[in-house]
Amino acid sequence: MISDEIIMNFQLTGGNTETETITANNNLVIKIMHDGNAWNAGIQSNPHGFELHYFENEACVRSVKFKNTGHKSIVYKQGEACD
Repeated sequence: MISDEIIMNFQLTGGNTETETITANNNLVIKIMHDGNAWNAGIQSNPHGFELHYFENEACVRSVKFKNTGHKSIVYKQGEACD
């Protein structure tokens, strides 16, 4: 079970980025996986963790950042940008 606070960034085309803190829990994982629908998914890694990014529909790209903590990775930041 994930039980941590993470930062969520939202941005609409031409708009400012809005940031809020949300609780990472099993509901967040279900939302991220949203019926298994994802297009143009990709992963970028670095020495501290990795980032998953994908389109959940024609207008919105999402990202989820994970950081390495010992023998596991935890979600620490999520973002969304929509047209």
